[in-house]
Amino acid sequence: MKISNISKLDNTDREELEKLFQDLAAKIGHDSVRDLYKIHRIIRNRFSIKHFPVFLLYKISMFGILDKDEYSQMHNKDLAKSEGVCIKTVYNLKNEYWEKKKRKKK
Repeated sequence: MKISNISKLDNTDREELEKLFQDLAAKIGHDSVRDLYKIHRIIRNRFSIKHFPVFLLYKISMFGILDKDEYSQMHNKDLAKSEGVCIKTVYNLKNEYWEKKKRKKK
């Protein structure tokens, strides 16, 4: 079931969603939340992209992590476990990372 508006959630789901965001806001701080909000407005208004591209943000962050030798040498299964994502996601991200590195060397 896809819901396009938070107000359409039932109370239990809305409370759970709010709790997830409260925890995230507490973890990253208000300045980061404000920056994400501003970026979201730019994405929505300038580029007409309705949904915030969280996966792109995650991918860019992972590429930064993979630049560190200890992470780039980790097995996909171990990295997936430490990141809390599926192995296929890590496999695809690492492949894209290495392809990008090859293109930069040329």
